[in-house]
Amino acid sequence: MEKRRTSSEVERPKQAEPVLPVVNPALEKPAPPQSSIHPALYVVVIIFNKYILDEKKLNFRESAL
Repeated sequence: MEKRRTSSEVERPKQAEPVLPVVNPALEKPAPPQSSIHPALYVVVIIFNKYILDEKKLNFRESAL
């Protein structure tokens, strides 16, 4: 006994709505989470670390090569 596809023989009802979900433009997007640390603090920490390495006479520029 051979199996047959019958889906093409069945008439499908026309849908008033699209099949895929659509984006709701009226919906408000949540705000991205704010960082609690100011970006300038990161720069200050990097400069301070370089200062400490320079005071200890650790040449971090040549050791990277």
